[in-house]
Parts: sequence; C-alpha cells; structure tokens
Amino acid sequence: MTRSRTVALACCLIAATILSAAVLLVRESGEQAGTAASGSRDASSVVEYSTPPTEGFAGSDACVECHAEIAESYATHPMAQSFRSIEQFDWSAYPAGAAHRVNGGSSVLEVRCEDGHVSHHELLFDQAGDQICDTGYPMSYVIGSGQRALAFLQRRGDALFMSPVNWYARSQSWGLAPSYRANDPRRFDRRVVDQCLACHAGRIEPQSRRANAYSAGAFVEMQIGCEKCHGPGAEHIAFQTAGKPAGDESDPIINPAKLSTNLRDSVCYQCHLQGVARVRRPQRSEFDFRPGQSYEDIWTVMVADTGVGADGRTHTISHVTQMRDSLCFKKGEGTLGCISCHDPHRLPTATERVEFYRSRCLKCHTDESCRLTPEQRHGRQNSCIDCHMPALNASNVSHVSQTDHRIVRFAGQSGHSEHKPEETGASLQFFDASHQRLPEWEQARVLALGSWTYFLKRGQTPPASLTKWFQQSLAAWPDDADVLTTFAALQLEHSTPAQAFEFYQSAIDLPGVKEAALEGCLRSCYRQAKWNQALQFADELLAIEASSAGTHAMRADALWNLGRSDEAVEAARQAVTLNPLLIQVHEWLIDKLSRTGQPEAARRQERLLQRIQTARPPKD
Repeated sequence: MTRSRTVALACCLIAATILSAAVLLVRESGEQAGTAASGSRDASSVVEYSTPPTEGFAGSDACVECHAEIAESYATHPMAQSFRSIEQFDWSAYPAGAAHRVNGGSSVLEVRCEDGHVSHHELLFDQAGDQICDTGYPMSYVIGSGQRALAFLQRRGDALFMSPVNWYARSQSWGLAPSYRANDPRRFDRRVVDQCLACHAGRIEPQSRRANAYSAGAFVEMQIGCEKCHGPGAEHIAFQTAGKPAGDESDPIINPAKLSTNLRDSVCYQCHLQGVARVRRPQRSEFDFRPGQSYEDIWTVMVADTGVGADGRTHTISHVTQMRDSLCFKKGEGTLGCISCHDPHRLPTATERVEFYRSRCLKCHTDESCRLTPEQRHGRQNSCIDCHMPALNASNVSHVSQTDHRIVRFAGQSGHSEHKPEETGASLQFFDASHQRLPEWEQARVLALGSWTYFLKRGQTPPASLTKWFQQSLAAWPDDADVLTTFAALQLEHSTPAQAFEFYQSAIDLPGVKEAALEGCLRSCYRQAKWNQALQFADELLAIEASSAGTHAMRADALWNLGRSDEAVEAARQAVTLNPLLIQVHEWLIDKLSRTGQPEAARRQERLLQRIQTARPPKD
C-alpha cells in the first residue's frame, strides 16, 4: 500500500471512531461474563424490545397554565437552557463583536461573534506571519446553560458536528473543548451522535433509519422540558380537563417522587448515569426512555470507581457512582437518591445555597452530628456541603469543577470506594449487578462492544480475542447492526478486509448503521485495491456527507488507479481544501500534478505545502 493510500485510510478510520455508537470500557479478561444466572436466547426473543411511540406529547408550554409558578422557577434552571439555536441565544453576557483566538497548535482557532451570527475558524499562518488559509464554519446551536461552559455545533445537511472551541464560565475565556488537544486531527469533524442529544436536548424526532442525523424540524423541543421527567403529558391534560379529583392515582402523569426507588432514580439516571461505559440494549435507541421505566430497559451501564483520582481531580458525570459509594447512600438502604438533595424545578440562589442543602442533610442528621466547634463552623458559614461535598477540579474538562458526591467525612479524603483505581486498573463492574439480569449472549454483546471502544480510547489495537464475544452475540441475534459493524471493524483492524466486507455488507440495509456500513465497505475495498467498488462506496458516502476530507482522499486514489487522472486531482484538491492539514494528501497531489505534465501547478502546491508544514500561530 502506498503512503498516500495509508493516509487516506487513516482519515476514514478517524471518522469511523468518531461515529462509533458503543461507548463502553471493560476489562479484557471478561471475568464477569461467567457470572450470569440466565441462559442464552434465540433471536426471536429479541423482538420484544420495541420502540415506544412518539405520540402523546403535549410540549412544556401546555403545562404552564396549571403550573405557572413551577414553570417560572424552572425557566432559570440550567436544564431549561440546555440546547438553543444561535438565533435564540442571548449574547449580551458574553464577549462579542470581536475575534477571540485559541491556540490550536500549528493553527489558530478563532471565534467571531457579530450581529447574532457566530462562526468558528481555523487559521494557518506562515513563519512570516502571513495568513495561509481561513477555513470557517457557521455555528448553528449552543449546548449548555453557560453556568459551566458553552459548546457549539455546526450543521452540515442533516449532520451536526462539534466545534473544538468552548466558552468556559469559571475562567471567562474561550478554550479547547473537552478531549481536544492541540493539532487534534478531528478538527471540526467530530460528529454529534444520538447519545449526546438524548441528554442535552429536550425532545427530538430523529430519522427512523439513519442514526445521528437530524433535520431542522427534528428538534421538537430544544430545551429539556417537563415531559423529560414526567412523561408524555397529553393524557394527563385530558384527564385533568375531564374534572377528575386532585390526587387521583389513576392520573397518567409520572411523579418521580412517588415511584419505587429504582424507577425514581432512573428518571435522573437517563442522563446523569454514564458510568465508565454505557451501551444501548438490543433494538433500543437513545431516545426510547420514558419516565416510569427502569434505565436498564434501555442501557447497560458499567462502572469502575468513583472517578476521583489520587490528585483530587474528578471525572465529570460521575455523580451517581460517587453518591452510591457514600456511606449516606449505603446506610440509607435505598432512601437516598438524587431528588433527596436536588429540587429539579429550581436551583437555590447564592444566598440560599448553604441553608438549602443544610436542610437536606438535617433530614437524616442532627445539628449535634457535626464535630466542629461553633467557631469553626461559623468560619465555614455552617455549610455542610462545603466540608463534606467540596468542589473538585474536573480531570477531563478544563476550566470546570464538579461537586464531590462521595459525601466524604473530611474534605480531601479518598472516600469509601472498595475499588480504588490503583488497585483495579481497568477492572469494571456491571452497575448495580445488572449482569444478573442479562442473558449470557447479551453480556457477551456488552463485553464485545465495550472492549472494542476501550482499546480504541487507549490508542491500542483491539485484540482478535474479542472475536469470541462477537460470535456468541451474533449466534443469538445475527442481525444486530451494532455488533455486525463493530465486528467488521475488528476484522479490518486485523488485516482481513474480505471478511470485514462481508459483515459490513450484512449490515448495510439494517436501520441506523448505513453510513458506518458504507464507510466500512469503502475501507474494505480500498484495502483490497478494488477500485471500482471503492469509488462506488465513496460516491454513496459523499451523497450523504459531502464534507468528509478522508472520503474525498480515498476517492482521489481510486480514480487515479482507474486511469481518471483529472478527476483524481480534483478530488484530492477538494480533500485538502476541506482539511488543509492533510500533509500526505498534499504530497500525493504534488506527485500526480508532476506526472500529468503540470510542473508549475506542482511547484505552487509544493510551496503551499512548505508554508503549511512550518505554520505557527503569530507572535502577537
């Protein structure tokens, strides 16, 4: 394989990793797989997992007439400001009207806010400080309330992509988004997936057969609204309109406070329980959860530890695992949950904060429980949470802190976890012993999908030994789209592209994975130098997502090998226009321009490449 073909393939592999639906880390040995009590299923039993209907929703505005006071207080809650269009966003409290720059490594990332329009740019400057190029992306949506941070999304057709730049409230500055680093190859091509929007947006009606695709009309309710926690409200409104007595238990609305412990907490867990890994159950989508269900109806979650490292920093979205590791939770025997301390309809103001949370603690403790002297307590505002739930810096998100939910006895102590990171390494557990409620084939499915992602996140090649779990899962359910595409990717990693192609082909017409399957077919054919097929799949992919530089690069190589040199050069130009940092595609283009009798064009391209290779942010 030529060097340029390797580069083009690498571009596609990066995209495949971003599009991966499985987010699950798990130990390689898979000891838990042998602990299940239940047996295997045949494929027919999988059909019982059906998608809930989309009917029955009334929208949050319909709740205001009867619940005006709650609606007014909730309007100031961060959840009520979770997702907005750029046009809806109020920029008055944020720096605007000028360009704001972030060091992206060899490039400069620039934010421009003008007249309600926001665009993010990648700029390259040569050693003389002269601008080489300016690649701009208009932003379409804002994620977050701004209490901690703001993230930005761009729309390209029906696909959404994250910007590598965030706004951070604590530092009052722009900076790289979580998990991004300088010279990050994902640039502006990090695909937004269903799992992101299922929690950050209110109600979405996605395309039925295409995952991670959202038309402008898909956002039925942008902000997290009433029905996210109380369930579809149309029947409740009809019930109340009929004049039923207040408090009638046949009212179809869900009041989480009246649910059993598991179902009550599941309302919060639908977004706040991510664990180390979370995988959708068969035939479920990220949008299927309805209040009154158990989170286990939709996801299997795996955890390792509390997310607090030896350096005292915590991993974000680890509230649930920290809370469940606390002595308060363990001794409460199921009485302590999220809404024991949090009012989901309002946040206490800065002046209310200490007494608000102190009153929650005193539901179980007494004022005499505190061992500090009155003088010491006065010096700390008599605040329970400032001592026992201090703010910790986040280890995976810069400029952000998170409250320590372990409820430690003394600030700075390690907590009560029986599974410290230094002892367990990558060892995981099924959250709340959920493996006991899964058949063996589904445990194998979780282990297969999770291990794949675990190794990719560590920058390691997933081992071929994962095959046994994929095979066990597929034996029970041969048409599992996620397993088929991931198993195919494993085959491709281990240089068996012909076998990979067969699995991708098996999945290509299954709901939700067409793009991943097409991309896999392209990579498989490319590896085997099947140029006509590679070109066919590249064209199909570009008809769906025209801005993929990696696909354009592979298309260029396929065209060249088919003798279509002019089209090949044009495709390569398109690739480096979309991503000027594809150095080896520039090199490919220089070589092909020279071969086709275009020496001056080749020299211009070479001079451009030299400027890009030595690009650096200007000193000012």
